[in-house]
Amino acid sequence: MNRNVSRILGIVVALVIVAVIGWQLLQSFLTQRQFDEGRARGEAALEAGDFVEAESQLEQSLEAARGLGEQDPRYDESLLKLGEVREAQGKFNDTEYLYLEALRTRVARFGAVSQPVADMQTRLGNAYLLQDEWLNAEGLYSQAIDTWDQLGSSETMAAASAHLGLGRAMAAQGKLDKAEISLRRAAGILEKSEEGDKRQLALAYKVLGEVLDQRGMTADAAKIREQAQALRAATGLDGMPNLELPSLDQTATAAPAEPAQAPTPLAPTPSANTPAM
Repeated sequence: MNRNVSRILGIVVALVIVAVIGWQLLQSFLTQRQFDEGRARGEAALEAGDFVEAESQLEQSLEAARGLGEQDPRYDESLLKLGEVREAQGKFNDTEYLYLEALRTRVARFGAVSQPVADMQTRLGNAYLLQDEWLNAEGLYSQAIDTWDQLGSSETMAAASAHLGLGRAMAAQGKLDKAEISLRRAAGILEKSEEGDKRQLALAYKVLGEVLDQRGMTADAAKIREQAQALRAATGLDGMPNLELPSLDQTATAAPAEPAQAPTPLAPTPSANTPAM
């Protein structure tokens, strides 16, 4: 009798385990399908220019990715995609939260000194730069440069992008001597690399010319402006004001708004008015 009871209990336990595993597999399948469908519909809406629908679908995709776990690369992917859509709509507070979350999870996944973290620091710095949050941008770009230096990747295109961003942030705050150093550093990397981004180099020349002009170095400024104009014309950068830094005559002389302390990669904190997800 006892032997029969033990057998029955063993069968019941086995069935329960199978049921639990089956349920977990089903939930994982449904979550992945929700992610795939939301992502596909979101990208289709983006191609159609419907940002509202794209945002709605990508929100669903992000929720599904959250269910897959923060260590799943699709979570990071979803944060960035939704952040880009919200940034394009001017929803900076929402964008800031998503990018800070992406930075936090990348630090947890890859470590504070890693390429994904440096890339995210630069991306977040770019977002702050577009919002005229110069000090926050400066902090993120500086962190990215430090990370690239620690990785032994100080001569890469990614490092050049961080130096360029830092130079623009410094220039906008009127820190012209430091801006010149960063901009020359960016230009130097871009000039030496065969894969250098000529559009970024043209922009570095342009801003450097403005900085030198502001510093009274008119002869050097004229030479740099000539280089910038030639390269801009060759690369088709002329006529694209969205890539430009506002005139230093407007930014360097104006007192910048007092921004929040630049977040650190280990414990980024969104703004107080950043909505919870």
